[in-house]
Amino acid sequence: MVIGGALTHPLMIQAFEASQAPGAAVEHFLGIPVTFINYSSSVIPIILASWVSCWLERKSNALLPSSMKNFFSPAICLAVVVPLTFLVIGPVATWLSHLLANGYQFIYAFAPWLAGAVLGAMWQVCVIFGLHWGLVPLMINNMTVLGHDSMLPIILPAVIAQVGAVLGIFLATRDARQRVLAGSAFSAGLFGITEPAIYGLTLPLRRPFIFGCVAGAIGGAITAFSNSYAYSFGLPNIFFPAQMIPPGGIDASVWGGLIGTGVAFVLACVLTFFAGLPRASAAPGAVTVARPRQTIFWRR
Repeated sequence: MVIGGALTHPLMIQAFEASQAPGAAVEHFLGIPVTFINYSSSVIPIILASWVSCWLERKSNALLPSSMKNFFSPAICLAVVVPLTFLVIGPVATWLSHLLANGYQFIYAFAPWLAGAVLGAMWQVCVIFGLHWGLVPLMINNMTVLGHDSMLPIILPAVIAQVGAVLGIFLATRDARQRVLAGSAFSAGLFGITEPAIYGLTLPLRRPFIFGCVAGAIGGAITAFSNSYAYSFGLPNIFFPAQMIPPGGIDASVWGGLIGTGVAFVLACVLTFFAGLPRASAAPGAVTVARPRQTIFWRR
């Protein structure tokens, strides 16, 4: 929390705004030039900085006496990680986000269906690591400059595919706890919130998450091949197709997006239902009902 607060401190935001002015002087720290970046809407730098801080904390705890760990270990982590984030981690993480966005643009210009397959397959993986934030500014820029965006319709099958995988778990499992989790995650996923589905079910079970990504890739390829666009920014959910209707009315691009989304949902559900769970239950803790033992009395 302290690292995130340092990155988004109002003084650092002011320093970023001042660095954008023409002729602004370059600041240095220990002789190293500082690249000011607005981290207020970023996630990757904080995640990477937290990982480095955890690694450094383990090393410092191993070297420091037990009587000094509680005070000096956090102090060392903050003194090292915060400057390192501003100098190295933050710029590198931002570069990775931009690389992801530029890579999508290059692939989409070369083959839209391929870009749809890649983005549909990798979207939930990017969400796990926070890399999807690198694409959000590009979506907003497309809306502002072009009046439409091609990524949001592709993301819709990726989201709905995880919902389909959760439905497959709900139908296949005999574990009472999993059924409760799947039911609530399914409801949240319909409205675009896939975190309960991913972290609660599909990712721990692995195969449902993979099936969801595969189905998202196929649905994304169909959607991109249909040249589907979103004409307003919003969270991909069951109501999102209304945002894909062009000013001229419903056309083939809208139907293509709906078909791609439907294919992703059905495919993820079917694959998960038949092959997504262990045969025994589908998971440890399955609730089974034993058949009562029958006693037969013979009469002569």
